[in-house]
Amino acid sequence: MLKSGLFLLAFYLLSCGTNRQQLITFSALDDTSLKIFTTGIPDLEAITQMNFLAKSYGFKYSPIGCVVTKTTMDSVQKANDSAYKILEKRFGKEWKTNFYSQFDTINQIRQYADSVFISQVKNNEKYFYYLVMPDSINKQYKIKLYSKDSLNSKSELIVHYIMTITLKQKLKANIYKIVEKL
Repeated sequence: MLKSGLFLLAFYLLSCGTNRQQLITFSALDDTSLKIFTTGIPDLEAITQMNFLAKSYGFKYSPIGCVVTKTTMDSVQKANDSAYKILEKRFGKEWKTNFYSQFDTINQIRQYADSVFISQVKNNEKYFYYLVMPDSINKQYKIKLYSKDSLNSKSELIVHYIMTITLKQKLKANIYKIVEKL
């Protein structure tokens, strides 16, 4: 079952007529003071990944928590509508569709990276989060596998592995063990 799923994912990512194979062009904008507020229990991995991608659009996701009042929700809606208008002026009406399409592609690469990691490295180690970083120059994705850990007696996000996935005729993955701050 796992092999057929991996085959389908690889086939989907490498199929000729799809845009999914193309690497996302990423260049961070200096001004990321624009914020889009989210509510609910924040998902560390999703927020980290979305903020990495959001840098290229010049904004940042900012979770405000899961217990909110109607007044807070109205304020969030008003602030987000204002941010969406600015982003639409910068990137056109399709910016949100493009953003989520790129995020979907990153999630597919993340799923592939997870399957490679499980098959090649994982041996009852702790749960890792993934940060997928497109590298358009080398036509590859760099993935940092990290966890919330203690380093120098402080709880921090620590990178444990770096994986590189190259999109060419055949998907190729390399994994390196490392310890660094995210």
